[in-house]
Amino acid sequence: MAHKREEKSKVQDAQVTDDQQMKETVKTSGKPLRKRLWLWLCGSCVLLLLFVVFALPMGVKYYLVDWLQKRGADQVIIDRFGWNPFLGKLWLEGVDVSRDGRSLMTQRATKRR
Repeated sequence: MAHKREEKSKVQDAQVTDDQQMKETVKTSGKPLRKRLWLWLCGSCVLLLLFVVFALPMGVKYYLVDWLQKRGADQVIIDRFGWNPFLGKLWLEGVDVSRDGRSLMTQRATKRR
């Protein structure tokens, strides 16, 4: 009989420790998952912001050149496309559009102070 009691107590002790380990695992695994999700979301927002600030102006510049060439311009040169997202302003500097050897539009780049 004593032997059966010892086996029962060992089994119960093993179950208790397993239950405690599962509870601790569940408690601790929730926070890192939230932290990782939060970091992933913040990192994605930062990368999207960097993309908008740096890559979007270059894309707009190449799109404008392509758009003007598809509408009849032989040669299109845009030195600089700039934008200020805080004021909602866009500008072009150093634009030269020509067709059949004639200049349709010329705007020289201005010196910045």
